[in-house]
Amino acid sequence: PTSASLTLFGCPGDSVAFASQMVAVGETAVVVLQNLVGCDSVINLTTSAYPVDYQLIDLSSCPGEPVVFDGQNLMPGDTETFVYQNQNGCDSTVVVTVGLFQAPTPTVMEMQVCTGDSLVYNGETLWPGDVLNLVFQDEHGCDSLVNVSVSAYPAIEFELLTAAICPGSSTGFVEVAFTSGDAPLATSLDGSSFASTDFYEGQNSGNHAVQVRDAHGCLASQSVDIQELAPLELATEDYLLPCDEPLVTLRPAVVSHSGPLHWQWSDGSTKDWLHAREAGVFRFEVSDDCSTAAGSITVAWGDDAPTGYFYLPNAFSPNDDGLNDTFRAYPAAGVDFQAFELKVFDRWGALLFESDDAEHGWDGTHKGQLMDTGVVVWYVYAKVWVCGRTVEVYREGGVTVMR
Repeated sequence: PTSASLTLFGCPGDSVAFASQMVAVGETAVVVLQNLVGCDSVINLTTSAYPVDYQLIDLSSCPGEPVVFDGQNLMPGDTETFVYQNQNGCDSTVVVTVGLFQAPTPTVMEMQVCTGDSLVYNGETLWPGDVLNLVFQDEHGCDSLVNVSVSAYPAIEFELLTAAICPGSSTGFVEVAFTSGDAPLATSLDGSSFASTDFYEGQNSGNHAVQVRDAHGCLASQSVDIQELAPLELATEDYLLPCDEPLVTLRPAVVSHSGPLHWQWSDGSTKDWLHAREAGVFRFEVSDDCSTAAGSITVAWGDDAPTGYFYLPNAFSPNDDGLNDTFRAYPAAGVDFQAFELKVFDRWGALLFESDDAEHGWDGTHKGQLMDTGVVVWYVYAKVWVCGRTVEVYREGGVTVMR
């Protein structure tokens, strides 16, 4: 007999047929055959398995989205086994596992704008308080969420402080009192350059515009009026003092003023009125916070009073003709002198004549010599009784000596 060895291949788990004998793959067998001359021929048969085809495939998908493999939808987390025939006719196993792409973290965009402003994002106009949710595709085609919210920077809030000023002055001020806003805050008055100040002085009256700019470049505006105080205006009227009245009260009218009033009459009185007990001109000054005004009130005797207190001529002729030979004072009707003093001076101030008797006048002489033609100066102080009261009178003037 002859012998030989033979190796056959088959798929794992299958059997191989040889000479009408089935041999499981992986086993050995001895097969006896008759050769051509009828003798036994021994075959040592060995069976081996073809190499196994096995493949692991890892796939990924977006959350909630299937992935298709060989026409089958597989969801994230699924594991599926697929069996195919290879070139040897044996089973080829493919194990597919589906995982998740790394989910992108939602993008949160917090954007700020100035109060009252808006912005445009992805073609949308957004105002403070708006929220916009957007879905984009990432590199894997999965949803990428973007949340956009818009808020306003802290509002710029401020007050403008000022005070009224005196008419025509440039003493006004504008003070900016900040109450909110992101520092540093800068201000501009009437279009000036922005500066880090909150106080402007030396301003005229009228309207002034203030802008405030914060650290983000946001702007807020207000305006303020610097008022002018009322001007000091007076209104006066003249008075009549009847003889049968002891006095008349003078009260100048103040049409407008600013602040408290301070009075000063010519006699030193500081009240806003004055008792006038005789005729004359009464002068006063009144001041407020801004200015001083002067005024006067004329008080005349009533119709029942004598006109003037006394009369002195402006010329006389001392020539002994019996006409106007002396210079003296002549009392008006109803006027009596209680005290009297007359003095006459030349143009250099030398005393030429004096008398305390109203009826004793000057005869135009000095040291026994008749004065030349010319003008001399006189002064009179008198107390006169008129309208039931004593009135002091001061007068001065000039008189011409004629020859």
